[in-house]
Amino acid sequence: MTKRRKKYRAKAVLMDPLSLMRPMSDENVRGIMLSARTALADIERGRDPGPAEWRDLADALNVCETLVNMGKVAADPVLIGAMKDTAASMRDGARRYDEGKGLRLSGPGLVALRMILDVYEQCLQLLTEHEIATAVEETQRIIREIQRRNPQEVTQL
Repeated sequence: MTKRRKKYRAKAVLMDPLSLMRPMSDENVRGIMLSARTALADIERGRDPGPAEWRDLADALNVCETLVNMGKVAADPVLIGAMKDTAASMRDGARRYDEGKGLRLSGPGLVALRMILDVYEQCLQLLTEHEIATAVEETQRIIREIQRRNPQEVTQL
């Protein structure tokens, strides 16, 4: 029995090694944070954010969690608690949304989410664009793995 050869896949060539050290542009940081802060303001004012706005907030939480797990952000107990509070509050909000009610967060969830967004903004400003992209890719990989293993564990709108 012969083993089947795998297809050859060319490896990507890094044309500009300094790009690994380039910080994210201020314009990109402003755009990402404007989306997240607008979504938070909609929730605070009682307006119903859509699934896209909810996704922006969930992305901020998930990427922050991945950055902590990667060791790029210190695993401060206050930050870890805020991430847990935010995740619990967002799960409750998604459950209420499934019941036909608006997307809302609890008071402690809002406070924790504000802290998460502040940390997220600092990460976007201080880490390189490559580090953020790596964290986003890792976050997506983790979510896909969780969905494959146990679809009920991932909350989607």
